[in-house]
Amino acid sequence: MSATPRAHRLAALIERRPGAIVLVAALLGVLGFFGARNLGIDQELRALLPDDAPSVVRLDALRERLGNQSDLYVSIRSPSRAQNLAFGAAIAGALEQRDDVRYVLFRRDPAFFRDNLLLYADLADLLDLRRRVIDTIQARVRRELSMFGDDPEADASGDASDDLDLDETQLRARYGLDREPPEYFEHDEGRLVVVRARPTAGNTDIRFARALSRGIRQAIDGLEPARFHPAMQVTIEGSYAEHTAQASSLERDIISGSLFAFGLLLVVVALYFRGLRSVPLVLVPLMVAVLAALAVAWLIYGELNLVSAFIFAVTLGLGIDFGTHILARYRDERRRGLPHKEAIAVTVATTGVSTAGGALSTALAFVLLVVAEFRGFSEFGVIGGLGIVVAYLAALIVLPALAMVLERALPWRVPAPLAAPPPEPA
Repeated sequence: MSATPRAHRLAALIERRPGAIVLVAALLGVLGFFGARNLGIDQELRALLPDDAPSVVRLDALRERLGNQSDLYVSIRSPSRAQNLAFGAAIAGALEQRDDVRYVLFRRDPAFFRDNLLLYADLADLLDLRRRVIDTIQARVRRELSMFGDDPEADASGDASDDLDLDETQLRARYGLDREPPEYFEHDEGRLVVVRARPTAGNTDIRFARALSRGIRQAIDGLEPARFHPAMQVTIEGSYAEHTAQASSLERDIISGSLFAFGLLLVVVALYFRGLRSVPLVLVPLMVAVLAALAVAWLIYGELNLVSAFIFAVTLGLGIDFGTHILARYRDERRRGLPHKEAIAVTVATTGVSTAGGALSTALAFVLLVVAEFRGFSEFGVIGGLGIVVAYLAALIVLPALAMVLERALPWRVPAPLAAPPPEPA
């Protein structure tokens, strides 16, 4: 099949400037890498929904009214209670100086609980005490009225006593109000002491949680727990530490899964083309496209959500088809004895056109997700559609240019086609 004039013009451009094309692609890949490395992963489910969703609006209103309701815990363990308390006082003082911590709870004042014990009584006890106070007030009123002869019922009952049964000692014993909470948050006779802190932001803000944990860990290390006791162990616990660990685990899973997919692609491409030269020819343009798409995602969104975080592996899996088909056709044309320019022109006019249909249809499928209110799909659609288009263009232009650059340095001995099996005898 002869190439079209447009295919010849593109082939001529690639033949004249293969080094410049590869250099521009490399520069684009480097810029994309630095942009992609700044991408974070927002694990909060709120990031998957639009800002005007009713549940998100109510959640934001609740946060604005109540603030953060999650605590961070610093656990101090050693055989010495005195040293645990000493270190707890030191780290509590350090936490109180932080702008990202609202308040710290370490030592509770017993006088406050003694003066406000009824605030911590059970509801049933409070209702019973309320009933008894009402009965006592009514008894006193009847007694006062009976003194003037205005309450025959009180006179008939002879209720002249002031039997209130509201003595403080009896009330404490009756309702368990003599049980004061411990002065410190401790367990196992002080071998474990806990310092509670209420940060200013919620535990679902992974970036905040990581910075907070890192800062507190630096404060702990700066106090040198071993100076207080050689066996002292200090850990950061609670939802902030758990969410940070979960985010790190998810990122490791995404990276390991993407690397596994990338490595598998390396093996498949090398086996299919029966040579290692095909590996960079297919995967370098593809990686440039993926990194460019991720860099654009960083510019637009700043971070990925739980759904769009897997776009790297998805784009690799879908985008490799373009490079594989174009390289296979270019190899076949070179095998037929065509020079570089003619082989590229025929490849662009034939496989390039048919592959464009597949690329555009796949990109269109991604773009249709943009209209979804579910932000996980809409962001995925933008990044995926862009990645597919760039992967196709990179395979169509960068791959042949890279093939020419490599062939100038190391001539490509195109492998002969596999011999067809002999026909079976009739």
